[in-house]
Amino acid sequence: MIIKKFWKSLLVIAGILVISLLPDNSPETQTPSFLSIALDKWEHVLAYCVLAISLIIELKKQAIFNNLIRHAVLYSLLFSLALGGLIELLQKFFPSLNRSANLKDIIANGIGIILAVILYFVVRNKKLPFIGQLTQED
Repeated sequence: MIIKKFWKSLLVIAGILVISLLPDNSPETQTPSFLSIALDKWEHVLAYCVLAISLIIELKKQAIFNNLIRHAVLYSLLFSLALGGLIELLQKFFPSLNRSANLKDIIANGIGIILAVILYFVVRNKKLPFIGQLTQED
């Protein structure tokens, strides 16, 4: 039942897990260039933006759970951040993956998630809650 309702998000999660946990077989002697490091961070931003948007949309569709609908954005944000943190921990504690945990990756994940929330509100033609409060005149 959960697979049927959240298949898009589960597909994105599976893709992120596979890409993040595949062993890195690149030669260690090669020093990464600035461009390759920047591209890696943009990949994190894109992956977690797609994940958060798919979670928001699929959680909003679950009309059975009223509380879930009201807090879909918050739940997708928290889940996406937790998944990113868990993956970084797995990379740190399993050296056989030949990967390293990186705080910059977690920051890039967070930027992607925040971008997803902003895009969601903009596309849905809603004011961002915090901006709406700031622009109200008394």
